[in-house]
Amino acid sequence: MQSQPSATNPQPQDSVSEIAKSNNSDFVGREEAIAHVNSQKVFSAEVMRIEAGIQQHEQKLNSSANLIHYPPTLKNWQGRDQEIQQITTWLADNDVNIIGIQGLTGIGKSCLAAKVYESQLFEARFWADVREGTDFSVFAKKALTELAGKSSEELATLGEPSQLFFALLDILRQRPCLLVFDNLETLLDQERHFREPYKYFFNRWIEHGTTSKILLTTQIQPEVMEGHDYWLSLQGLKVTEGAKLLSDLGIVGSDEELQDFSKYLNGHPMMLRLVASKLKPGTHILKAKKLGFRQLDLLLNNVPMTYRDQERFRFVWILEQHFKELNPKLKRFFINLSIFRRDFDIYTASEALIETEELTSIWGSPTNNISVQLKPSDNQTIQEPTNAWETQQALDELISRSLLDLLPGRHKYQFHPFVLQYAKQKTSDLEEVFYKKAFARKLAIYYLSITPTLDTWKTLEHVMPFLDIFYLSCEVEAFLHAYEILVVYIDEYLHLRGYNTLLAELYEYLLQVFNKSNLGIEKLTVILTKLGSAYLYIGQPNKVIEICLQGLKIARELGNYQAETDALCSLGNAYERLDQYEEALECHKQHLAIARMINNQSWEVVSLHHISSIYLRQGNSEKAIEYANKSLRISQEIGDLYLESTALGSLGNAYGFIKEHQQAIDCFQKSLQMLGKVGTRFPNNVGNYCLEGAIFNNIASNYNQMGQYEEAIRFFNKGLTIARDIGDSSMVSFALEGLGIALIAQGSLLKNLAFEFKHSLLNLYDQAIDFYKKGLAIAEDIGNFHIKASALQGMHITFCNLTNAYRTLGEYKQANDYYQQAIEIKESKSIG
Repeated sequence: MQSQPSATNPQPQDSVSEIAKSNNSDFVGREEAIAHVNSQKVFSAEVMRIEAGIQQHEQKLNSSANLIHYPPTLKNWQGRDQEIQQITTWLADNDVNIIGIQGLTGIGKSCLAAKVYESQLFEARFWADVREGTDFSVFAKKALTELAGKSSEELATLGEPSQLFFALLDILRQRPCLLVFDNLETLLDQERHFREPYKYFFNRWIEHGTTSKILLTTQIQPEVMEGHDYWLSLQGLKVTEGAKLLSDLGIVGSDEELQDFSKYLNGHPMMLRLVASKLKPGTHILKAKKLGFRQLDLLLNNVPMTYRDQERFRFVWILEQHFKELNPKLKRFFINLSIFRRDFDIYTASEALIETEELTSIWGSPTNNISVQLKPSDNQTIQEPTNAWETQQALDELISRSLLDLLPGRHKYQFHPFVLQYAKQKTSDLEEVFYKKAFARKLAIYYLSITPTLDTWKTLEHVMPFLDIFYLSCEVEAFLHAYEILVVYIDEYLHLRGYNTLLAELYEYLLQVFNKSNLGIEKLTVILTKLGSAYLYIGQPNKVIEICLQGLKIARELGNYQAETDALCSLGNAYERLDQYEEALECHKQHLAIARMINNQSWEVVSLHHISSIYLRQGNSEKAIEYANKSLRISQEIGDLYLESTALGSLGNAYGFIKEHQQAIDCFQKSLQMLGKVGTRFPNNVGNYCLEGAIFNNIASNYNQMGQYEEAIRFFNKGLTIARDIGDSSMVSFALEGLGIALIAQGSLLKNLAFEFKHSLLNLYDQAIDFYKKGLAIAEDIGNFHIKASALQGMHITFCNLTNAYRTLGEYKQANDYYQQAIEIKESKSIG
């Protein structure tokens, strides 16, 4: 394995000195020499600006729905025999569960991992390129599909990140899999810590992972893996390998000359490719002098830099040499393509070729805002672009220059991550910004023209074009358009399908750019409310309180009652999650006071509903029924069937609490009738359909309490069907848990159980224990005593059930074992 190059700039050998040699005789007169020097200064300043911009971007912690699940191409592969052998040895070691490859951008980490990936025989493999900071739920669901064949219905039951990472950990432990994380540095913060919930996933795997292997590629080593034994620090190619690469790419020269140049660039594969594509096949390596390496060396020697920064600076320098040779239209095309956050095809790329005369038809005038009211078209037929030949020529030119990659067998294109960030930094003057905004508008209209209508969305792939539009709108500072796309189109879908972490990231981004967005203070309150709601669903009530207090302050300053009541409602829900019932009551009572002050009876019904719920949580059933009845009376007076349905639901919950189960069921049945009059047809009325599912589950729960398990199972199945239709993971979990209780209870009533049923029953208990153990592990990870105690209490009850079950079966040794475990948990200080 090669040693780390010196942090000081390596001096070129004789042939490189020849390449870099300054030849003042090439200049005619003093003026021309001065002009050349000045142009080099401008060029150097531009390189420094771009490199600084890339560094600034890399410090941002992003999250996106983008996940590339295929390895890079291995065209012109060279060497790396020692590295491959080392990684192969580690993979064969049963004591090794995670391996890292660390190195500079473009040094070949991904290609090395891909070479290993294609040669290893595992039962299952999954490649996860997380270069955009892929949201954990997006990654985990795709990994579970690929590694275990999980269906969309099964994934719908795993909406919470904790459920997803334990399901993934289970799969990795059950069968030998190879899981590759490419570009892992995007998941790390400034202190090199994994962001949640990747943090919990990796912590658990590092400590307890068995059977499978995880292979990482990263520019930065995670803090938790510092000193890790199975870690490869990847350097450049050997001089002979670098020379062979140049030769294979068509560059001419003696072995010594090619090796000398490879050594000068420290065997950096990507930079060697860029130089070769700049020179073109058949060119002698000595012609590389036109790339200005003498000027580069002088600059690097005079500006203190780390070795890593020097290499990145060279990278940008060579990219600049390519860029300045592109004609104006191709430069614009290259910059416009940097809008894409994932791979793209010729159809979308064709939109990036914007003619000057197009600007008038796209924009009308330069002052027009990109934000327009756009609706998806019912016509999703993709037509061959009229400029297909010209687009293909432009794409081929960028590929020939190694500025763009063609994905093998996919007819799609993709930037190298560093080249992508370089292209983004090139949007520096007003004209280019103008063209990029025009492209953003064109692309938005194109995406909407080919996207299925909202009521047909079934998977994340359907919503991806809208996420693309959101990001590209933010990129060209069309924030109003981004706001509309997020709030109108994306929000409800991501929320219902459990992508609340991603949703929080999207609103966080809008919050970060708010000061330069000109969105207006009213929209800020909406962003804060939506952000608080997302954090509530991912279990961060303290974050909700922090955000909603900001929103509440702003709303009161504006005198905006709608925003104020929204903030109070979210605050009340957050305090309720923290069992801070008095604070929650205060928030909802303030909400109630505002509703009565402005005589808004609909708001009054909502606040009364929440107050009833909190009194019920406190065990005050009398107050809960009182406020539920008030809510019901007002909703009936104003003739709002939906609110009447929710009020009846509140009343049903209260009666269920005091074990008046038949009365509770009557209330829920009436609630269903009211809702039926409003309409629950899916997918046009997602909210009503969701409420219908919750009512089915509540009816089933009361039948469970009454011992009418057949009816409970029937209604839980109805609730489960709706939950899976809309992708509501929490509702799915509730229905499945209730079904499990009903089936176990139903089974315990039968005195003569069939052998198969006995063991099915015991299996259900075992699954319950497994569930509680997972919850306990999460609680220990995050230090949550309340959750830990709850998990232990659940385990205690289940062990008692197992004890009784095995006694019934006459298997007394097993019964005694579970009894001892129940006693141990009961005597623990963690539960009362």
